[in-house]
Amino acid sequence: ISGSLAEVAWLDFSDTVSKVSCYLPEGTGLENEVSLFVGGIENYKGSGVDEITVDYKAPTIESISPAYISTIGGFVTLSGDNFGNLASRLSATYGSASLAAVSDLVNHTEAVLEVPAGEGLTKSLWLDVDGQSVR
Repeated sequence: ISGSLAEVAWLDFSDTVSKVSCYLPEGTGLENEVSLFVGGIENYKGSGVDEITVDYKAPTIESISPAYISTIGGFVTLSGDNFGNLASRLSATYGSASLAAVSDLVNHTEAVLEVPAGEGLTKSLWLDVDGQSVR
């Protein structure tokens, strides 16, 4: 996972342990590899267990404001959830136009995007956050 996990408060890896619980940092995307360190052994995955991964929830859009943009272009604010906090992992299109995220105005519940001039009305807005898309 990009970032460090909080330390696990208890850890007893006797032969009977089959589950470890820990806190995950905020993140985005699918198939984020999780590495466990036990007794100084890096990437501990257990005997016969495949790679351990975590999928974060896909983004959702609850509202877009303003509802209409001038033909000279402008900015729209998407409100929803699971947008992440890195503009570099967010991409959006309106019709065939790529929209640029305003990097300091992106967080997990809100993203501000710049709409280029001349895009008009009634086009579909697609948002992709780290490989997970929503329309």
